[in-house]
Amino acid sequence: MKIQHFWNLITNIGVDEAELGREVIKVRLLNQLIFLGFTTSILVLISYIITNDAKMLILTTGVNIIIEFTGLFASYKKRHRLARYLAFLVFPTWVSINVILNAGGFGEANIFCAMAFCAFIMFEGERKLQIPSVIYVTCLFIASKLYVINYVPTVDKVFNPYDEIITFPLILIILGLLTLLYQREIKRFQIQREKLILDLEQKNIALSEINEELEQFTYIASHDLKTPLRTVKSHLDLIEWHIKKEDFEGVKEDIIYAKQGAKQMYALINDILEYKQLSNQDELPIPVELNDIVPKVVAQLDVYIKEKNAEIYIATLPKMMIRRNDVFVLFQNLIENGIKYNQSKRPIIKISHQIKEDYITFRFEDNGIGIDEKYHEKIFQFFKRLHGSKEYEGTGIGLGLCKKIVQNYNGFINVEALTTEGSVFVLHFPLTMLA
Repeated sequence: MKIQHFWNLITNIGVDEAELGREVIKVRLLNQLIFLGFTTSILVLISYIITNDAKMLILTTGVNIIIEFTGLFASYKKRHRLARYLAFLVFPTWVSINVILNAGGFGEANIFCAMAFCAFIMFEGERKLQIPSVIYVTCLFIASKLYVINYVPTVDKVFNPYDEIITFPLILIILGLLTLLYQREIKRFQIQREKLILDLEQKNIALSEINEELEQFTYIASHDLKTPLRTVKSHLDLIEWHIKKEDFEGVKEDIIYAKQGAKQMYALINDILEYKQLSNQDELPIPVELNDIVPKVVAQLDVYIKEKNAEIYIATLPKMMIRRNDVFVLFQNLIENGIKYNQSKRPIIKISHQIKEDYITFRFEDNGIGIDEKYHEKIFQFFKRLHGSKEYEGTGIGLGLCKKIVQNYNGFINVEALTTEGSVFVLHFPLTMLA
């Protein structure tokens, strides 16, 4: 694992995927290539020192190491084009000088072959450099070898039996690795690209759904706000008229109606703000012990529960990864609905949970008026009410908020009608939310 980690560090020197795009493949391969060449040069240098070879060989190999190290440093500084020039223009030039100075014999044919092959890959897509760089490397090799053959006496050539043994297999390994790594990086890039496209498509679909929902929400909200505003305005006009007529009994009656309109408008605005807060979730889910939170929700509704003579039964609940505010909104709305839409003398709400297949399900069972099956989908739409505001108070947004919260966690909500009376709201959350 340590070797793998070290290799990944070398491979990703100066790599910025967001900035480089597809070029990241070439940068990674270049880093690997320069490092392998750097390692090879060090091994060759060690062999020269051990066999007491000529100082010129040791000196020129040392320069090789400096050039290769400079290439890695250029990559580290994100000067990737410079690193490429050093690897496939400067370095081949220096190797050809090595051939002339040392009369060859250090595996230069393999080195030039590898450099030409790598230059062809690394300058892919750059017409002005790809073929010319290969020709340049080839010409350097031919020119240097011709010079040695014609002008350097064979008796003066230095021969090290180890350098060919070291360079030949390493060059073969480098060429094989480079080809495999290049193919792997191309495949990896294509997979990442396909994944990014898929993610983008999914985000576009989600964004379209959000925009459509927002347009619908804005239209309905503005329409529903007009009704209490008209009520308030008309009764304020009537109050003014009653004052002129000194009809103070009429004033009292109109004040009551105006206050009701203002109360309805306040509730609606409060629900809209709650929806906005729900749509802009910056808070991350945290482990929440529902057995501690839910009693606090019930405590907030204590006055309403006592006023309606209701009873709330809560079974043991699990610990979940969820936002605390979402717990309050869900449980408060479902408990309030169970009490509100209930004509029995003692409203009863039972809250329980169980684990089914891949979901945690929460059941909110009440003994209320029940819901006709044909309205089981409609009740979860924003501002869709089955009863008038005079019969049951509310804005018609509560169940819509519950649905949106559950969907935010990749879950779903539905309602079941009981055989006798009442209904059961069932919340399904992914099993992965268990803390």
